[in-house]
Amino acid sequence: MIKFKSVRYKNFLSTGNKVSEININDTRTTLMIGTNGAGKSTFLDAISFGLFGKPFRKVKLGQLVNSINQKNCMVELEFDVGGKEYLIKRGLKPAKFEIYVNGTMNDQMASARDSQDFLERYVLRMNERSFRQIVVLGSGSFIPFMRLGAGDRRSIIEELLDIQIFSVMNDLVKNRIGDNKDNLTNCEHQIELLEQAIRIQEEHLKSIQDNNEDAIREKKEELDQCEKQITDLNEEISGFREKIQDYNSKQTKYRKLTDFKSKITSKKAHICGQIKLVTENSECPECTQAITDEHQGKVTKKLGVKNDELDEAITDIDGQMLEVVQRINEIEDILTKISEKSNSISGIEEYSGRLKKRLAETLHPVESSSDDELSKRKNDLDDARNTKYDIQSKKHHLNTVQELLKDSGIKTVIIRNYLPLINQLINKYLSALNFYINFQLDEAFNETIKSRGRDAFQYGSFSEGEKLRIDLALLFTWREVAKLKSSVATNLLVLDEIFDSSLDSTGVEDFLGILNSLGDDTHAFVISHKGDQILDKFGRVITVEKEQNFSKIVTN
Repeated sequence: MIKFKSVRYKNFLSTGNKVSEININDTRTTLMIGTNGAGKSTFLDAISFGLFGKPFRKVKLGQLVNSINQKNCMVELEFDVGGKEYLIKRGLKPAKFEIYVNGTMNDQMASARDSQDFLERYVLRMNERSFRQIVVLGSGSFIPFMRLGAGDRRSIIEELLDIQIFSVMNDLVKNRIGDNKDNLTNCEHQIELLEQAIRIQEEHLKSIQDNNEDAIREKKEELDQCEKQITDLNEEISGFREKIQDYNSKQTKYRKLTDFKSKITSKKAHICGQIKLVTENSECPECTQAITDEHQGKVTKKLGVKNDELDEAITDIDGQMLEVVQRINEIEDILTKISEKSNSISGIEEYSGRLKKRLAETLHPVESSSDDELSKRKNDLDDARNTKYDIQSKKHHLNTVQELLKDSGIKTVIIRNYLPLINQLINKYLSALNFYINFQLDEAFNETIKSRGRDAFQYGSFSEGEKLRIDLALLFTWREVAKLKSSVATNLLVLDEIFDSSLDSTGVEDFLGILNSLGDDTHAFVISHKGDQILDKFGRVITVEKEQNFSKIVTN
């Protein structure tokens, strides 16, 4: 409960430099009287300004500063909440807003807006709208509960029942749903982009693979042709060698065999050089190609065979020197052809080697970096899909929470549980005011009013005096509900000129009876300019007078 203790103000509206002070908790009932314009309602404006930074009545902030002194407008308000003592100092010209808790100023670095939010949310636990419904009735700028729209009615009840937190949570959930929707859209867009990129990259790799297969097929066909050419040439060389072995003339061919022997000997030397070249070197001195062990073995073997054949030919020539001479020219021609065919074989083998190397490169995994990138994108796609699932799960959860937090959810359940008590209290206070009607509020806070012998009718159907009784009953009801919830309960009650309007003498007596029954934790202030007849009904009377254009307070 908020226990207001005192309010002090100077240069505020019609008050001057002399501080006006009113102790709020001195007596249970206080009558504040004075002529019109004396400054009675300044008390209420000062409290409202101290709490919320704005007057209760429709007065601009600049008009709060006393028009004569024009500076040093100040309001100080003392109250207790939860065992803590609070002092609020708020002023204009110069501007000032300070909150003291147990004598210590609260967060001097905070902005005025943050300080006001702290005051309303964590200290008062009510805003200006709730203050107007719980604390005040009858002021000219006051709008009774029954004249508010359905939304404002609901907001007040939610604050009374301390369930407005669900509305705050609902707003937070709405923001999270919006963020969730954006995240889901972004995630789906990312998935779409990844799927498109993967599809394009797979098509690209397939195209490369297809092209490689064509290249491999062409190279294999070329290799087959090379092998066939080598086979054919070797067969021709074998045929030539058979012809060489047919030369049997030993007498007439001696000179030719001698030359042939010389050439064979030279060839043998060449072959030995080739064998030495292959065996002693790791790469070809001419083409710089690497000489593999396999290639070395093949060449050595092949050259060794040739070397053996030459040795046989020399031996044969030595034995058949005279028979070879006549065939020497023919043998030279044949040897030339053999040499040409051998050179052809070497060229084909060299080309075949290059083809085999290209084939091996083609068979190697193509564009491994592209494969790695494709794999990474597929992993990213899996991650994005998992993220989408998480976002969708969170969306479902948030939608469920939102269903619970919206007006038709938890709040309605709580309100529904309290409505019987609220209606019971309203009718209790109506009976105490000798107004015997059955007044019921529904979940939408629309009223249904019945009385004996009459059909159901609305608040607007009553006279001003009857409406005032309903307004009083609602005011006392809201205060009692606030006490039950310990939300916005307060000891302060201000009734501004209710005796001066539509309340008849019977209604005044009934109202005073209720006022005296409220208990010691309520300090009621009744503001009136026609209070002379009821002075003895109050524990204290405060008179507000004008003196030299300034309002002053006189306590009786």
